[in-house]
Amino acid sequence: MLNAMAMCLAMNMYHEARSEGVAAMMAVAEVTMNRVHSKHYPNNVCDVVKQNKYGETLNTCQFSWYCDGKSDRMKDKVWFNISYELAVDY
Repeated sequence: MLNAMAMCLAMNMYHEARSEGVAAMMAVAEVTMNRVHSKHYPNNVCDVVKQNKYGETLNTCQFSWYCDGKSDRMKDKVWFNISYELAVDY
């Protein structure tokens, strides 16, 4: 069974940095978790990833992939598995 918070972190890592490799994906995880621990952002991973300052407006999210109007489906199974394993271990 997939962990919901790990899935949100994995999706963020996957969409923001999969083409740049594991180190970049870990940097995205670090940014995400720093925001979770900050009083200026929501206090859980999914809410940080999905945070949109202006409601449903395109291109106003904390992380660009979330509200760019494109599919959020993770099509590359290899990178999905890598991102999920990294997120669970984070």
